[in-house]
Amino acid sequence: MTPTLYLNQSVSFCDCDGVTLFLNAGDDTYLRLTRDQTLWFEQIREVPMQSWTEPVKRFAEALLHRQILTRDETLGKRIQTETAASPGQLISLPSHKAPLGPRHIATLFYAVLVCSLTERARDFPGVVSAARHWKSTAPRHAGRDMDMESLVAAFHTLSPLFFSTRDACRYRSLCLLRFLTLYGVCADWVFGVRLSPFQAHCWIEADGYVLNDDAGNVQEYRRILTI
Repeated sequence: MTPTLYLNQSVSFCDCDGVTLFLNAGDDTYLRLTRDQTLWFEQIREVPMQSWTEPVKRFAEALLHRQILTRDETLGKRIQTETAASPGQLISLPSHKAPLGPRHIATLFYAVLVCSLTERARDFPGVVSAARHWKSTAPRHAGRDMDMESLVAAFHTLSPLFFSTRDACRYRSLCLLRFLTLYGVCADWVFGVRLSPFQAHCWIEADGYVLNDDAGNVQEYRRILTI
């Protein structure tokens, strides 16, 4: 059966401790449903519209009003959660020492400059769009002679020159993603959430490895968005 409602293109969600959490990249906000609302949303996802109860119908209208859902197929996507590997299946990238060269410094300087300008000039949807563009246009041939472990080690070794301890995980992850794409290395920018208390976090991963965090730490989060 063709769905009659769609998830807005800028929205993603996950199920966390029995409730549903939404991330709306369009306005960089999170929405946590109650347990009743979570059950209603499950019906919206799984039950034909003609079988919806009145509370479910009213809740669907509320989600449409908040632009979580849309009736326009061209503006929406299928209502489904992330299907990539969960954080619990990831492992930490082993510590690795690698020689640094002028190219590493110049590339990281350029990556940090681009990311800083991007963060200042664009809202969150614009930053997400830029990150996707960097990944799609990365020079794939450039990474053939580059070892990902060595590049990540170079990034972490040089980080004190470019970042302070106050820099948020989002900005550091964005810079690492740009740094890697400049070498043609494919990686994912992952956003996760947890409850009790609520907290959002993000990290970079590739080939089953967490590149800028500890795998034990990211296990506490449920994946909600992968770029």
